[in-house]
Amino acid sequence: MQDPVDAHVGARLRQARLMAKLTQEELGLALGVSGERIRQYECGAERVGAGRLNRACKALNVPPTYFFEGYEAPATREVLPPPPVSVAPDLQDRQSRLAVDRLIEKILERIKDERSGS
Repeated sequence: MQDPVDAHVGARLRQARLMAKLTQEELGLALGVSGERIRQYECGAERVGAGRLNRACKALNVPPTYFFEGYEAPATREVLPPPPVSVAPDLQDRQSRLAVDRLIEKILERIKDERSGS
């Protein structure tokens, strides 16, 4: 599946290349890749690495931000709380684990009593 950022960066690469009046082969030569690789970048099929993107900035006379201008990130999903962590998993000695278990039981009893109004 195509990453939306890669597709956007690729489209901006194509736009900058056309404004500079360069062919895919000419830009590829400047970036050290084939014209076919430039085509793959432009259609978003391949991700442009940071170093190569930096060389593209110089070859096309655009700032790095140019490639991300106008990009709208997809809406983020709701962040879920982390899963519960087991209580004191690193306690090695059985007595300590039992003491922690008893403490938890007492806390739960107190909460239950407070909720029931006792």
